[in-house]
Amino acid sequence: LEDKFGWKVDLTDLNVGALQMSPPSRGRTLYYNILEKNAAYKDAYDVIFLYDVLEHIGATDEFVEALHWHLKPGGLIFINVPALNFFYSAFDKVLGHYRRYNKKLLIKHIAPFGFEVLDTRYWGITLIPFLAARWIYMLRLPRSKETQSSLARKGVTPPLKFMQQIFRALMNLENWVAP
Repeated sequence: LEDKFGWKVDLTDLNVGALQMSPPSRGRTLYYNILEKNAAYKDAYDVIFLYDVLEHIGATDEFVEALHWHLKPGGLIFINVPALNFFYSAFDKVLGHYRRYNKKLLIKHIAPFGFEVLDTRYWGITLIPFLAARWIYMLRLPRSKETQSSLARKGVTPPLKFMQQIFRALMNLENWVAP
């Protein structure tokens, strides 16, 4: 966003390691808990990107209200969360996910705090067979936390380069068919 549009982007997280891995930006890099509601950041942001965050929040009400507090009136929030709560598995638990979402649940978590939902959509439809296969595989694993944690800690990136290329091709196809 900074390179393409010249925006100044602040990065914030409660994970120091994640912040340290972030590339330098024009904006600030903040180790900041938005629940603290530092007065310097009230109504400070035109846009908030919340990508792969909300599923890690146990009690969403206070968090979503804090997002609203930080956002300028008329500002926008873009949210990306893992979908299809049916596929919630030990893999999600190991990653620290409290839930997966469907459109109705996501709206339920954000609408009460003054947000107008402009659009919701699913993406990654072409990857559902792989998600289903992982879900079945996780069900068949021994229930030991060590086994499930070991698998999930290997990450979400497919280990074989050609599989990564297949996934990327499927996503490109999906974006071309339904941009």
